Amino acid sequence: MDPGRLAAQARERHQYTVPTAQAGEKVVATNPDGSVDIVGWEETYDVAKARTQGLTAAASSGCKTVQIYRYRSAPAGTLWKYLEQQGWCYSGTKITSRYDYRRWPCCVNIGWKWEGHIGLSRSGGSWHWDNWTQGSFSFGCAVGCLDWDYPWLDLDIYGDGGWSYSTGV
Repeated sequence: MDPGRLAAQARERHQYTVPTAQAGEKVVATNPDGSVDIVGWEETYDVAKARTQGLTAAASSGCKTVQIYRYRSAPAGTLWKYLEQQGWCYSGTKITSRYDYRRWPCCVNIGWKWEGHIGLSRSGGSWHWDNWTQGSFSFGCAVGCLDWDYPWLDLDIYGDGGWSYSTGV
C-alpha cells in the first residue's frame, strides 16, 4: 500500500493538526514529515542604555536589542529552536556601540539532541554590522542518527536603528 496514503489516513483518524505560527512569526517551510519551520523576531528598546550613551530621545537615535529565531514544530510540539540576539546603540548615521550578543539552542524535544555551534561570523563597520551563526541538531542517534538539521541565522544591524535578517536550514 502507498505510504503517503497510509500517513493521510492516520492523520484523519487521529485528527492530525498542522502546527501554525503565532503572532509575529511566519511559516517558512513545510517538511515531508508534516513538520513546519517557523521564524520570528522580538525587538525591545532600551531607553536607559541610550541615556548612558548620551543619545537623545529622538527617533533617529537610541538603543535596542533584537532577537531572531527559527524553530521546527510538529504536532508533538517544538522539536528544536535556535536563537540569536544583538543589542546596539545608534546615532542615526552610525552604530555607536554593540552589546549583549548571544546565540543559543532552546526547547530540544525528546529524540533530538543539540550538537553545538558549527559556525560564526561577525563583521562590519560603523554603519552596518553582520552577525551570522549556525548550529547543529541531531535526531535518533541512539539508533544511528536518523536526521540532522543545521539551522543558520543572519542578523544585520544598521546605524539608523534598522535591522534585517535571513535564516535557513
